Amino acid sequence: MTWVQTQFRSKESRIPTAVDVLLPEKRGEKLPVLYLLHDVGENQSYWIRRTQIEAMAEQYQTAVILPQGMNTFYMNTKNQRQVQSFLSKELPNLVEFWFGLRTDAESAAIAGRGMGGFGAAYSCLKHPETFGFAAAFLRKNPQEYYVRAELAREEKVTPQWIWGEQAEWEALGLEAAFCELQKQGKFLDWQSDEGSPNTSWESTCREEQSFLEQVLVHLQKQAGIVGREEGERR
Repeated sequence: MTWVQTQFRSKESRIPTAVDVLLPEKRGEKLPVLYLLHDVGENQSYWIRRTQIEAMAEQYQTAVILPQGMNTFYMNTKNQRQVQSFLSKELPNLVEFWFGLRTDAESAAIAGRGMGGFGAAYSCLKHPETFGFAAAFLRKNPQEYYVRAELAREEKVTPQWIWGEQAEWEALGLEAAFCELQKQGKFLDWQSDEGSPNTSWESTCREEQSFLEQVLVHLQKQAGIVGREEGERR
């Protein structure tokens, strides 16, 4: 497994950013790509620290792209941070240029936890030409930051800087759009018992592992790798 760490100034977001990339050692020409997004208060190393994503990327022969999202929910925000444009346009072009990775939607999926789950669903909804499938683990609903000021302060999220006033956020109608995406089989919205008294840190880590495995299996099928390998064996 090759782990590449990059730091550069994004042309789209116009701010310094960081992206980690995991590349299988034995990789063919048709490598599928998983964009994996972190939660509020974390950074691009979250999934590497919490899960066995390195081993899984090797097992499923998948390139994994881990961008930094800060606390933007991966949006083009009201305070002029064009993170969605970076994620959906600039970054795929960069990984194709740097590593020769594919940029077609059939070979790409996007997934994340919490804030990253929202960002994954939104990116797939707005850019189906880039992402063929999205998955969210414990997806956060931005509505919570409008109605729970203490949560916004604790997690250092200012919703007005991201989506504008509450009426502007509600006018987007994203929850209904995400449900439609799910009906089309293009979005996995994974919920959990995390936060209950009986849920341990270890069990949550195991559930994250299961989530990642399901996403990677889906990506293999989406990219046509499973059927192709079975045909080669026959």
